[in-house]
Parts: sequence; C-alpha cells; structure tokens
Amino acid sequence: MEFEDRAMLQLERLDFLANRWEVNSGLFSGLAALPSLREFMLDNDHYKEDFVEDVRAQLAQNPGAPVLKRY
Repeated sequence: MEFEDRAMLQLERLDFLANRWEVNSGLFSGLAALPSLREFMLDNDHYKEDFVEDVRAQLAQNPGAPVLKRY
C-alpha cells in the first residue's frame, strides 16, 4: 500500500490486521507522508522483524512523530 505525499490528510490512526505471519517489509510505503497520522496499530506480535523495523523507520521520518502500538 503506497501513500503519496499529503495523502489522506485527516487520517490519524491506521490499524493493520493480518491473519498470517508472513507479512514482509515493503508492504507499506509513504507512511512519512501522512501529515495527521498519530498511531499505527498492529493487531498482534506475529510479524516478521523486518516488517516492524520498516514501519518504525517510516514513522520516524514522519514530522508528526506517530507511534507504533499493538493491541
């Protein structure tokens, strides 16, 4: 899923629910371009570390400093 610059201007929370463990890095791109994003939520702890690190790195580049949370 690719987010282009200044896409989804009102999006504050992005929930990602996966029913399998094989979620790889590169699934998301452009998270740094979401200006209102405050939280990126994952549904559990069953993700490959490269996916989680990719999401963290993109969130770190976002000027709004959104956080990665799990529920």
